[in-house]
Amino acid sequence: TRLLIIDTLGMIKPPTSNKNGYEEDVKIMAPLREMAKEHGIALVLVTHVRKTEANDTFDEVHGSVGLTGTADGTIKLSRKRGKNKAIMDITGRDIEEVQKSIELDKETFKWQVLGDVAEVEMTDEQKKIAKVLDQSIDGLTPTQIATLVEKSKNAVSNILRRMLQDDLVISEKGIYKMSPSRFGIKGIGVV
Repeated sequence: TRLLIIDTLGMIKPPTSNKNGYEEDVKIMAPLREMAKEHGIALVLVTHVRKTEANDTFDEVHGSVGLTGTADGTIKLSRKRGKNKAIMDITGRDIEEVQKSIELDKETFKWQVLGDVAEVEMTDEQKKIAKVLDQSIDGLTPTQIATLVEKSKNAVSNILRRMLQDDLVISEKGIYKMSPSRFGIKGIGVV
């Protein structure tokens, strides 16, 4: 056995006393984590999210932070009912935190990673800027970009500011390049 999936955690979770949810969740998670480590297997625990939104997306996982804090990694899928597209948030001990846009292929029933959420949801103007930056080896100034995309320098500067906030571009001494982090975690497929 190399993979054990528990769907859902609530099916094996004993009743709680509600005294300290964090401690009780850690008491459940710690032995499961040790068992997986001892046997060299991957353990996937499926649980649900709360209906209420939180500032930190992982705070929406049903239960206390003892669940996500004890796990080596957490993947949270957010999808509106009946929609093929979803957002997959990934975080963990040894991985960079990313947010991917994914889509379900109704013919193969496999999820396909479309890219980083910010990149997939780029405006047409941001896509034009990304295209010219992708073709540049040394990066470009806002003036150079404005010329290539046929926009004013002021408009390009405003768009670049938003792209910086979304980690789509990086800037060094006024030279802009596409952010290397936009490619996220390499080697992860979703099925």
